[in-house]
Amino acid sequence: MNDEQQREEQPPVSLTQSLGFGAGTFLTMGAIDLLAHLGPTGLVIGGIAAYVAAQHGPELVEQVREALPSPAPLVSRQPRRIQRRQRRARERGRRSVLDRALGRFPEEEDEAAEQEQEEDIHFEHEETVIVDEFEETPLETSSRQTTWRPAPPPIAHPLVLAPDLVLEANEIVGAGINLFGLKGSGKTVTMVRLAEQFARWRVSEVLFDLKGDGVSLVTGRRPDGRPYVPNGFVGVRGHAPRGRSVLSGQLQAVYDLRTWQTPEQMAGLICVVVEEMLETVATTAERELAPCLVFLDEAEYWLPQSRPSYLSIHTYKRLLDAFHTLATMGRSRGLVPVIATQRIAKVNKDIIAQAEMNVLMKAVLDIDLDRYHEYFNASLISDEQVRGFQAGEAVVCLPNGKQLVTRFYERESRHLSHTPHITQALAKFQSRARAEPRAIEFGDLAQAEREAAWSYNSMPTHRPGAASVPSADSSIRRVTTPPPARQAVEQDLLEPEPVQYRNQASQPPAARPAKARLTPELERALHVWKEGATSVTKMEKALDITHHQAYKIYRQVHELRLI
Repeated sequence: MNDEQQREEQPPVSLTQSLGFGAGTFLTMGAIDLLAHLGPTGLVIGGIAAYVAAQHGPELVEQVREALPSPAPLVSRQPRRIQRRQRRARERGRRSVLDRALGRFPEEEDEAAEQEQEEDIHFEHEETVIVDEFEETPLETSSRQTTWRPAPPPIAHPLVLAPDLVLEANEIVGAGINLFGLKGSGKTVTMVRLAEQFARWRVSEVLFDLKGDGVSLVTGRRPDGRPYVPNGFVGVRGHAPRGRSVLSGQLQAVYDLRTWQTPEQMAGLICVVVEEMLETVATTAERELAPCLVFLDEAEYWLPQSRPSYLSIHTYKRLLDAFHTLATMGRSRGLVPVIATQRIAKVNKDIIAQAEMNVLMKAVLDIDLDRYHEYFNASLISDEQVRGFQAGEAVVCLPNGKQLVTRFYERESRHLSHTPHITQALAKFQSRARAEPRAIEFGDLAQAEREAAWSYNSMPTHRPGAASVPSADSSIRRVTTPPPARQAVEQDLLEPEPVQYRNQASQPPAARPAKARLTPELERALHVWKEGATSVTKMEKALDITHHQAYKIYRQVHELRLI
């Protein structure tokens, strides 16, 4: 049965070769029969020999060629080991008649011999192997000498951000960084971690803090007493460094925007600091420039796609111009923006498009995930995995084109801004909790209900008087209305010397003119207004004037606030 299986596994022999061996053997035996005068017996023996030669002739010739020494070819284009493998591949599964008679398996013996030879011989002249520390498979070359690739040099200025993300500071400091992620995704923690790592190399930093997350970066201390930043400064209203002071003093300034009253004043401070830094580096010699990182958290609040209601048109355009100049031209002078935002689809595209390093954290909406796919390959991670990111997990796109999924380290300084949880509410109001009356303490349920009603009715109530109700003048104004006084943002800075800006008038604004005596036309307009002519068309008919004159009087009445 085994012989039949092996016979079926043998590769087919060409018919021409078999007939050649059979015909040659039959002619040879016929010539011997003629010489020896064997007669019909010689013919029968010649036919049997011809049949055997036709069946097993090619196999016997191959064995004879292997047994006899043969001269080596002049030029060998393939290694001996490859030749043996090719020959053994052709002979795999074939056993000669002699091997079958003796019960040998030459294929297994040859494989064992080849394995021993490969263990003894490491390198041959026809093949050279380059060992690469960063490749799993060796690289083949035609060189005759073994070449070893040197290990990469150690990082001179490391930024330790994650277990598998240690970057060279010089390669990132001029790249520009974007951080995207929802609330609680670790966006602000990663931003402060970047500030801590860059501060180790005495890089100047400006951080506009809207929630107070970066204040501990300056006020906090390490366990050994050292500060987290070498030249930290917390800027508050009335006591904040100027932009040129940050650059000249190599400061790490955190502007606590909570100390300013309105978003308009906060945005004005940001514009003043960034514009002055741009003017300073523009007039500084090339050899005296030093890098400075400008961190802006909650960028969708300050730099949205369209103007928000809490910023005036002038301030909104001024903010966009300042950060657009910072992102496009400031990087060549050492000013590098670091933008952090919750919604990638809401922040201005022209500003975030200039960054070369992008950190993409948790996102839920499809519109944000579609924007994410513009930065990394869809095969790297699925949308479901991005939606399920934990705090600190992110897809990082580096300036050299590398993309990886990692989890950032926590910040070293204390994180002050945390979302309140239920346990905090329970701990806060535990001392104020009153024991509710239970029905078991009374004779019946009706008495318990009367006791509960009495407890509720006996609670003190607040009835505000006229003096306690705030009027419209003393109440907090809406953010859309300008403050009553001039926004003296420059007066909040440390240095008292005046600085002239292009977009800011050098003289104080003129006071509102007092109401003059009304003209007869305006008096008539007020009279018809009280009678019901409250539109331009009605006023035109009531005063019997043209439409243009009625429109002009209507505007004058409104500008003078007479109605």
